[in-house]
Amino acid sequence: MQKMLRYSKGAVALPRSGAGVFFMIDYAYPTMLAERALDELHRAMLRRDYDTALEQALEAATQCRLISVSIRDMAEKELERVNAHRNTV
Repeated sequence: MQKMLRYSKGAVALPRSGAGVFFMIDYAYPTMLAERALDELHRAMLRRDYDTALEQALEAATQCRLISVSIRDMAEKELERVNAHRNTV
């Protein structure tokens, strides 16, 4: 199993043999934070605590933006990997 080095929230470095270290933007951590924020939003709405609900809605939106960046990054890296493989075959 590869050892992962966690840097700032969501950034992970995965050691690769012979290729140094490459960086990947993690989608799972912001996904969990978005889920938590949506759960808190729901609870706040049940309490009619609209300020907290709005704060949690903004937090969920922020985390979803990070998730979309991560997905885009992963797709680009996959495309680069496929293109590099095509160039060697």
